[in-house]
Amino acid sequence: MEAITVIPDEINSLIEKFNATVTIKDQACREASLLKAQDPQHTKIPALETQIKDVGETLNHLTNQFTTSIQKFLEEYSYSSSNGSIEFSSNLDGRWRKIVHDKSDEFGLSHESKGGKKNRKLVVCRQNQAVKKQKGLEFEDCPDPILEVEYASMNGNQIQIKFKKPDENGFPIQKYCLYLYNDQEGDFVKQNTSAETCFTLRDLQQSTQYIFEIAAQNQQGESDRRTSFKFMTPERFSGSVQIMGSDGNEVIHPSIFNHTPSENLDFATEEFIEDFITQKEQLRGKCLSMNVENTATALLNDGKVLQWGLTLVEADFEGPPNELQGNIIPIVSDPFYVFSEENNMQHIIIKSIHSGANFSIAIDIEGKVYSWGFNECGQLGLGDRLPRIAPTLVNFYNENAEVKKVFMKNIAIGGANVIALDDNGKVYIWGKMQAIYGQEQRDRFGNITSYMNSGIDQVKPRLVNEVLSYYKICKIAAGEGFNMALTKDGFLYSWGNNKEGQLGIGLVNEQMLENITVPRRVEYFEKDFTVIDVACGKNHSIALAEHKETKANRVFTWGFSKFGQCGHGDRASKILPTEVSFFKNKNIQQIKAGYRYSLVISQNENKETQVFYFGKVCDFKKFESSIPKSLDLAKVNLDTVTNIHPQKKNFLLYVQ
Repeated sequence: MEAITVIPDEINSLIEKFNATVTIKDQACREASLLKAQDPQHTKIPALETQIKDVGETLNHLTNQFTTSIQKFLEEYSYSSSNGSIEFSSNLDGRWRKIVHDKSDEFGLSHESKGGKKNRKLVVCRQNQAVKKQKGLEFEDCPDPILEVEYASMNGNQIQIKFKKPDENGFPIQKYCLYLYNDQEGDFVKQNTSAETCFTLRDLQQSTQYIFEIAAQNQQGESDRRTSFKFMTPERFSGSVQIMGSDGNEVIHPSIFNHTPSENLDFATEEFIEDFITQKEQLRGKCLSMNVENTATALLNDGKVLQWGLTLVEADFEGPPNELQGNIIPIVSDPFYVFSEENNMQHIIIKSIHSGANFSIAIDIEGKVYSWGFNECGQLGLGDRLPRIAPTLVNFYNENAEVKKVFMKNIAIGGANVIALDDNGKVYIWGKMQAIYGQEQRDRFGNITSYMNSGIDQVKPRLVNEVLSYYKICKIAAGEGFNMALTKDGFLYSWGNNKEGQLGIGLVNEQMLENITVPRRVEYFEKDFTVIDVACGKNHSIALAEHKETKANRVFTWGFSKFGQCGHGDRASKILPTEVSFFKNKNIQQIKAGYRYSLVISQNENKETQVFYFGKVCDFKKFESSIPKSLDLAKVNLDTVTNIHPQKKNFLLYVQ
C-alpha cells in the first residue's frame, strides 16, 4: 500500500471551516436574491447583504490562513525524508486547489488528480515519487481538463474554436466532446465531437450568448469539465449599410463611396460599402454596423473593425509636448484595420462597436471591452485622462479594488459619458460627470438618494450599486450627461443631467433638480404602463410602453424640444413623459433617438413598414419638424431593413 503523509489537523480544520462558511454564504445569497425578486424593499435585505459581506471577509481571512499554513507544510515536506504522498480530499475548494498547485510548483513538487470524477483527490508528491497507478511509467487516468480556448475566426453565423491538446495521462485521446448549455434542459448537452483540437459552431443565432464546455476522452473516460466558456454573437451576420439625411459629412471617405458625397444630397440613399480600394477587397454585404461621426468606424462580418476620418497618431516633432495629449495629434486618415498585426490584436473578434465624441469603444465576443481615442473626461475608462492611439483593454473592479472578470453585453454612449451592461444585469458607468463622492444622503427607508458632491468625471468604470442592485437590468441608454436603465419587469430608472427635464422625473419636493446622482424611478408609467424600450438623444428621451389593459404600444417623449424632437407640435421642453398622440392607434415596432431628433418605426394595416421622424435630422431645414412626418424612402425596400442607427446629423439603415 502506498504511504500517505498525514495532513496537519490545523489545515483540515481550516478546510472544514471554509466549506461550512461557503454554505452559509450561498444560503444567504439565495435568500437575498429571492427576497429582491419578490419585494426589493424587504426589510431583511440590508441585514442579509451585511451578512454576505461579513461572511466574504471571513472567507478571505480563512484563505490567507490556509495559504500560510500550506506553504509551511509543503516546504517542510519538500525537505523531509518521508516517502509518502499527500492526498487532499475531493471537498477541497477550487480556489484552494489552485493555492496547493502554486505552492507545490514553488517547492518543486508534482501535483495530480487521482480517482474518479465523483471522488477526485488532489495528490502532491516529490517529482521522482510514484503517485500514480503504473502502466510501465505512464499514468492511467482520464485526460487533464481543458482550461483555455481561443476563438480563431468568425465568418457569418459560424465561429471556429481552438484549444491545446491536454495531457493524455497514459492513454491516447480518442475524441473531444463539446457540450452546449441548453436553457430548456437547464444543463449542458453534448453538441458535437471532434478528433481534432478545434470545433466549428454553425447556424448560430444573432445577438445570442452561448455557454459551452469541452472534454477530452480516452479509454478511461472524459476529462473534468470544470471550466465553462461563453461568447456572444453580433446583432446580425451579414448585410450592408445605407446613409440617410447626409449633409456632406467630411469623414465619409471617397474610397468607401462610389463617389464623393455631395452637399446637395436630397435624402437620397448612398451605398455605404462599395470597394475598399486600399486593400483591393470587396466589402459589399459584409458590413454589420457603422458609425460616421468625426471618427468613422465599420464592423465587418468577420469581427474586424475599419476606421477612417479623425484618427490619433504619434507625432514626431520637437518642443514640449502638450500636457494632456503628449505628442499625440489628430489627422484625417484613410481606412485601416484597428485590431491588426501591428498592435498584436489581430486575433480579437469584435461583436459591437460604439462611438462617442472622438473616441470609440468595442466589445469582443468574449465580453471584453476595448477603448481608444480622445480621453479628456476619462471616457475611455482607463483610470486617467490620456488619449490612446490603439485599443486598450478596460478593466472592471470589485469592492476591494481588484480586477474582476465581467462579460459585457452592451454599451451606450452619450457624448463623453458611457454606460455598460453585463450579462448579470449589472450596470457600470464612467466618463464626464459620472463620479460621486462625499457624504451619502438617504431617505427614511435607508436608501441612498444622493451624495453631497457630484458632477466630476469618473475615469474608470464604477458599478451603479444603489437601487439598481435590486433589479436585473435588460436595456440601457445614454444622452449627454444622463443615463437610463430599464429593468426586466418594465421599470424605468434615470439619473444624471436634468437641466431640460430629460430624466422624466418632474419636480422633486416642488423643485427642478438639475443633476441626480442616484438612479430614480420614472414613476409616471407605473399605474397604467410597462416600459419595453427607451432611447436618448442629446437632451431628450423617448420610450415605448405597453398599456397594461389594452396591450397596445404607446410612444412617450420628454426633455429638450427646441427642434421639435419630442414631437408634440411645439418646441417646449417636457419634464414628464408625454404621449405622442400621433402614434396612439398605430402598430409601433421600434423607437430610436438621434442627437436632435426621434424616429418611430411602425407597421400599417397591410404589414408595410413606415418610418416617422420628428426634430432636426440634419442641417437641411426641410428635414426639421415638430410633428411626426413620414420619411420618403421610395428608393429603399423597407422589407430588407433590419435596423436603424441614429447618428448626429443623419441615420444609417442596416440592410440585409
